[in-house]
This record gives sequence, structure tokens and C-alpha cells, in this order.
Amino acid sequence: MSLGMGKTGILFLIVCACCSSERQYFAQRNASTWEEARQHCQLCYKELVSLTSDNIQILAQNLNSDYWIGLRKYFNNSMFWSQWSNGDPMTFQNWYPGQPKLPKPQPKPMHTVNLGGFCSNFNITEHSYLQDDVCVIEVEEFCMNTTSVKTEYIPSESMLLSRTNFTEEEEMEVPENPCVSLLSSGLWFEKKCTDVLPYICYEDRFYGKVAISNVTLSSMTVSWMAGPGNIALYRVEVRGDIHLTENTTDLIMNFYNLTSGTKYRVQVFPVKCERDLNPQNVTFYTKPGSVRHLGVINVTMDSAFLSWVQPIGNHSFYKVKVNGHSSLATLNVTNEYIQIENLRPGQNYTFIVNAEVEDLSRTGDTDSTSAYTLPDKVRELTANEVTMDTIMLTWMPPEGSSCCYRVHVQQGKTRKILLNQTLVGTNLTVENLTAGTEFQLSVAARAGARPNDSVEGEAFTIMYYSKPSPVKNLILNSSNDCIMARWDPPDGNFDFYRLKLEQGNFIEATTNETFHTFQNLNSAVNYTVTIYTELMQKSRQSDGVSKWIFTLPIKPENLQVVNSTMQSISLEWDVPEKLQGSPVTYRVEFTAAFWNHIGRMEVQKNNVMLTGLKSGTSYKFDVKTLAGNLSSESISTSALTEPEKTTLVLMIQCSSETPLFCEEPNTADKIFEELNKIVKGKLEDQVYWRLEWKKK
Repeated sequence: MSLGMGKTGILFLIVCACCSSERQYFAQRNASTWEEARQHCQLCYKELVSLTSDNIQILAQNLNSDYWIGLRKYFNNSMFWSQWSNGDPMTFQNWYPGQPKLPKPQPKPMHTVNLGGFCSNFNITEHSYLQDDVCVIEVEEFCMNTTSVKTEYIPSESMLLSRTNFTEEEEMEVPENPCVSLLSSGLWFEKKCTDVLPYICYEDRFYGKVAISNVTLSSMTVSWMAGPGNIALYRVEVRGDIHLTENTTDLIMNFYNLTSGTKYRVQVFPVKCERDLNPQNVTFYTKPGSVRHLGVINVTMDSAFLSWVQPIGNHSFYKVKVNGHSSLATLNVTNEYIQIENLRPGQNYTFIVNAEVEDLSRTGDTDSTSAYTLPDKVRELTANEVTMDTIMLTWMPPEGSSCCYRVHVQQGKTRKILLNQTLVGTNLTVENLTAGTEFQLSVAARAGARPNDSVEGEAFTIMYYSKPSPVKNLILNSSNDCIMARWDPPDGNFDFYRLKLEQGNFIEATTNETFHTFQNLNSAVNYTVTIYTELMQKSRQSDGVSKWIFTLPIKPENLQVVNSTMQSISLEWDVPEKLQGSPVTYRVEFTAAFWNHIGRMEVQKNNVMLTGLKSGTSYKFDVKTLAGNLSSESISTSALTEPEKTTLVLMIQCSSETPLFCEEPNTADKIFEELNKIVKGKLEDQVYWRLEWKKK
């Protein structure tokens, strides 16, 4: 939304809110009746303004008096206050308080009664005093208000009572078909349509369209849309390297003597009531001229250098197109020369040049010339399927045309030529090579009708090594924290050995010897050792030779019993530092000699609970570390399950040939000691038992 003031003092306002067209508003200062205002708006604009909730506040902010708007009570037998003067339905109202005035009802009979203090005595509030002891009462309302009064009042004979019928006069006359003004506050107010006020007109912003046709090097035709309403004339302005203004009542105009390749701006102003409407605009270029003296100055295997003379008139840049090269895009340049790159060697090309204008709307006539490029190099020469004694060469044809290829192979250091062969295909396997040796491999494309009658382009050359041979007879040995590797050297050439030790992570080492020791390893871990022969340059590697081996396991530490019940015992032990972080398996064995109860269990943690044991029994426990098919020494301990106690009573009767022997004090102790030896000899410490002597 924007607001501005015209030269004639007309308020200019643009409002566009949720509408399909951009609406402009014009406040007119010349006071007129409502009908005169509407006629002027219809003649020079579109209509008196229609108000909405979107434009009312903006309009009111810029007004300082009352203005006619496009609203009156009735339009074309429509319902009152139902539509605007332009036919739009009225969906928004913003009346001044008390507006609009309702029609005055039919006069009611009124009475003037001289009742003295009658009105005040009856506490009648709906009355007015005309003079002393005279009040005016609407009888109908009085009766309604006194129906519930039980106290009867009878005026005295001395009261002067008189009654006169009359009709109540209107406070202000209400027009039958009033018009509406917009107050500076934005509120609406009824007024007589014959009152003279300033007013607000509106018009939808005109967006026409100018068309340009018949454009040549020096001429063009302009046509445009007719403006809305009563258009007096059209003012056509042309700006470019000339300034031209023409007035016309037609909708078309021709222009001549223009400059080729030049940008012109055309504006067509519809003039209505001496007011310029929104101009119809168009910008265009005349056609540029042709380039002159186009020629090819120089060519190489993949480029061509062109030059020319600029055309007469103006231009923005040149477009250069190359026929015979489908993947090469059109080139744009501003100079009168160009180096065209990435051409295909050995191919005939046609070069086409024309002048262009900046917006690409006009193209100059083309000029062309032709030339051949030189043969180019082959592409993507690679060595594939490299073995110890062969290298397979592959390549892609060069840009352009070629009939065949020459392959040249020589040993890197000695420069001994091993192969010089011409072929049609795009691959060749070079054989009988020495392992681990560098070779110079070259391929050159040849262009022509026949191999013997052709020209050769620049060769594509790569240096490549044959693959080294692998080591022989790899042997591994291990301790609990080391792995020792030995091997025999390979055939052919190499620079050093690369070793990889793998167990989760990689440990790498290089050596020139035929042995190596990996130290500070974890115990009981399966390690894989891989050995490669390798070349210093190009990092060529042989196939790897691999073997695996376990480091020797070491026994657990600090085995102890942490809990014991009648049927179970829980063990726990410490993991040695060399086993920390390794996926270790422990074997737990237990034995109860008395019952010949033997068991075994394997776990991956450093604790175990053994169940299903016999109560009151001594068990021996052995724990060892496993690594593949290897095992460490065991660590041992013993423990007794909790006994389930049972009392066994033995009664001993003493008899002796020696008189009074059984009564001697030491006899019973000797018998108990002997019995204790007998029981201990049978049970030892294999089960829980206790022998007590009790005299009867």
C-alpha cells in the first residue's frame, strides 16, 4: 500500500489486500453533490470509493474533512444499505453512533393534562413539564406503568384539568434516500445527497501490454491495449540512442531509422481527463548485424583459434557454435576472437559465429568457416590385471577420429624395447615381464583412411610396475606375549617387506630382513600375520601370505571362594594384565573325592557359581585359561559346602579281663582317641564330621 500527492492536489492511494487487481484511490478537493461526484468519478476514474475493513483505516489517516463515498440507502430498487455504487455487496459497516437514522414512526396521540401535582404524586418519570402544573404524559405508557398501583388517587375538584390532542414533532428531518459521507475519523454519517462535499474516487490500476513486431535492423512496429474508460489519446515515448515522443489515438505505431543491435524502451501512456494512467512498458532490441571476415587463424590437436570483424551498429556479445562436436556447448564471447578448446583431433569442424543482444531476443545473421584439427592423444590409458609377468593395457579412443593405435613398451631402467605393435583394438596384454620391475608403456592414436597412410598424434605414456612375487615358507611361533615370524625371500624384484598383525586392530611393521617379532601382545589371543613384498615407488604390493596363531595363555590369579551354601559354591579370580581386554575363555573343573563327583564348566567372565554340589563335602577347584586348543597352567583352591548336620549315636560298652580297668579315668579317653583315629582314617577331610564323647 502506498500513498502520494499529485500535482493537482489529488490524494493518490493504492490499496491491494486479498484482491485480484490493484486499486487506486483519488481524493477530489472540488466540493460537489453526491450525484455530481459520482458522475465525475465515472467519467475520469471508475466509481466512487467502496469501503472495506482493509482500506478504511488507511483512507481515514489521510483525510481532514468529510468526503462523499459510493454508498446511499437505495440503489436500483435494492434493499436499503445493501450495496455500493459499483454493485459490490456491502459486507462492512462503520457507522457513527446513532447512524443510520431509522424512519420516524407514525405520530401517536398525545394529551396535555393540567393535573397540578398529579405527576409528582404518582411518581411518574416519563413526563415533561411544559409550564407550571402542566405535564405531558404518553397515556398508553402511563396506563402500562400504573396497572400494578393499588392506591387509588382521585384529584380534587379544585384541580384544573384540561386535555388537548397534538402530534409530536421530529427533532431532525431524515432524508428518504440519504447518501453517506466518510468522516475524518473513518466513521460513516448520513447526509442529504444535495449537500456539497469533497469526494473520493477509485480506479483499478491499469496494466496493459505492449507488443513489438516486425523488428528489423532499423525498424519496428509497436501495438498496445486500449486503456479503460474515456481515453483522450496515447502518448508514446521511445528511449534508447534517441528520445522520441508521439501522440496518437490509434493502438499501433511504426518506427524507422533505428540503430541495429540497440536497446530501446517504449512507454505508452493512456491519457484520461488530462491524467496519465499507468504506462504500458516494453523493452526490446533491434536485430544486430552480421560479423565480417570470419577466419580460422590456427589449429592444434584439440583447439582452433578464430577471429572476425565486428558488425555495423551495436551488439552485446557473440555466439560461437561448433558443428561436428555434439558435446561442445555453444560459446559466448565479447571479443572478436576465440580459442576453442576440447575439440576432437583428426576431425573436420564447421565454426558458426553470429552477433547477439543482451537478452537473447534478437540474433544477427550467421557467418561460418571450416577447418581440420590435428590427431589427439588416447584417453584413460590404464594398466589392468597386473600380475607378476603380465600387464594388460586398456584405453579409450581419442576425441575425434582415429583408425588404429601404436603400442610401445620398454623396460624402465635399461630402456630395452620389449614391444612395438600397431593394432585396431583398445586393449593389449604385454607378456613375459619380470616381477617387481618398472616399465614405460605408451599408446599413440593414428588418424587417416588406412594405418599405413595416417598421421600420429601425441603418445599417452604411463610408468607401471609388474606385481612383486609373494614370500615363501612363512613360519610362526608364539609365547604368551610375542609372535615370531620367519620366511624365505620371493623371486624377482622388491624393496622391502610389509607385515600386518591383525586382531581387531592392525599393527604394521616393515623390514628388509626375513624375520620379525611382534612383542607386548595380549595372552590367549588369536593373531593373524600377513606378509607382503612391496615396492617403494607406486606402493605396489604382492599378494599377501597369511597364517594365524594364538599367543600362549597364562593362568588366572587370586582364585578365591566368595560364597558357599549346602549345594553351591561361588568362585572369583583376577584377570592378569596380559589378558585384559581379550576375549578369553576360562575352564573351571571341580572334584569331590569322597563321592567321586567330577564336573567342568567354561565361562567367558572371571567368576562362576557351581551348583548341584553335595552338602558338607570338600571340593577341589582348578581354573585355567583357554586359547584355541591351548590351555594355561591351572590355579587351584578347595572349599567345603555347608553341611546338613545329622547326629549318629554310638554306644560303647567296656569289658576287660583286668579288674576295674573300665573304671579307670584314662580308659574312656583312650577309647575316644582310638575311635577318632578310626573315623578320621575313613573320612579324612573329604566330608564334614565331628566326634564328641558323652558319658551316659
